[in-house]
Amino acid sequence: MSGPCDGGDIVRIRKCIVEVKWLIGVLILPLVFAALANEGTGVRMQGVYRYVVRPDNPEPVFAAEYNFDVLLSGCSWIIAYEDTSAATNAELLNVRATASCDGTNIYFVQHQSERAVKKAWGNRYDSVKAQLPTLIAKIFPGVYPPPEEFTLHTIWFALAADCVLGPSSGRIKPIESLDLAMFYGNTNVYCGYYRTTDPYNPRTQQITLTNDGYFAVRDNRDGRVLRLKGAPPYDKGFVQGIGIWSGTTNVGAVRVPREFEFTAFAPIFGSRDSAEFERTFSFRCIVTNVGPATVGAIPVPLPNGRVLVADRRLANEGWARIDYVATNGWFAVDDDFIVFRAQNSPKSSFESEVLAVLNHPRSEFKWFRYAIWLLLVLPLGLWALGAFRQKHKQRKA
Repeated sequence: MSGPCDGGDIVRIRKCIVEVKWLIGVLILPLVFAALANEGTGVRMQGVYRYVVRPDNPEPVFAAEYNFDVLLSGCSWIIAYEDTSAATNAELLNVRATASCDGTNIYFVQHQSERAVKKAWGNRYDSVKAQLPTLIAKIFPGVYPPPEEFTLHTIWFALAADCVLGPSSGRIKPIESLDLAMFYGNTNVYCGYYRTTDPYNPRTQQITLTNDGYFAVRDNRDGRVLRLKGAPPYDKGFVQGIGIWSGTTNVGAVRVPREFEFTAFAPIFGSRDSAEFERTFSFRCIVTNVGPATVGAIPVPLPNGRVLVADRRLANEGWARIDYVATNGWFAVDDDFIVFRAQNSPKSSFESEVLAVLNHPRSEFKWFRYAIWLLLVLPLGLWALGAFRQKHKQRKA
């Protein structure tokens, strides 16, 4: 019987060497973790992520590739990724991102290319440079990244979702574009899932996402979420996506795969005789390095500079989004500044945000202009905050 390393094929020999190195690294990890069983230790996975839209087309609609770096410790994680074309693509705006979850909230930071920003502003760049933000940040409630940040959402699903997903079956939110109101509040968008292990190869595991025959869509006229029954034969339900973990092993309580590949399917309507499907998108995470790591501070500290923050931690209290500028790190949710911003901001919900975008499609751009304006009046805001804190102290005295 021949093995994968038999023969003199250079490609096969190199592949075998990579596999052996990976297996040796994985096999010694439990021993390393036994010696490092201190609070805050975890697993680090590094590798390459590839995403393709309409992979069956002669020319895919869209494709992207990122290098990723994932740290896991219990239900806390840090996920960083960078577009592999960042160094060569002058048009690319969002070049890298870092997200961290402390088991309660998700802190997302988007780094943008100075070259792309400079090109966007053109001749006006030098005059506005001093007022421009250095970073864009978002804070999401919970431990489930919304698909608004699709790359984060899918890398998390591939490598860090075990704290959310049960070991066998349950309900899950679809891996596709959902507005935040549907993502956080509408249970009609959930689909089913079940997980299985290959009986002939226990290191290969699969997750299957199922649709119950209904489609959740938002009516553009009035914004209502409609749950529509699919046309036959899709009304009886169908497989919506399949993900496969290969080369998996357990490192402590963490499942570490060598690779994860997911494919999403959508019905091809028009035939009532048989169900036909097309692949809408696929993504793949290839883990090239695995090792023990100590997870540092969560959230990952912000660098110095003006950071535009869209804070959603008070969504359940009636403020779906509080916008502000952070210049010296993250604010705690109960910080006087956050309290002050909330008390002086109109209440909103995820649903009202969606309806505003439907009625005014460019409203998201207004937030950016508002944030720049906020930077210009920041000294006044800081003065008001100082007055607020002084008054607060006097009341306590």
